[in-house]
Amino acid sequence: MKGQVEISKDIDVDDDDFIVRKNDDRKYCPGCWNKNRILSIMPRHSE
Repeated sequence: MKGQVEISKDIDVDDDDFIVRKNDDRKYCPGCWNKNRILSIMPRHSE
């Protein structure tokens, strides 16, 4: 649980409502984070 608290301090939401980490240019799935607290990288191009 301590690790989740430390990670959540590093988490933010960008202007497009994606989850981002400080000092990281990758975007993460907001649904995965909100539901399971999992950082799942979003694909660069949707299929």
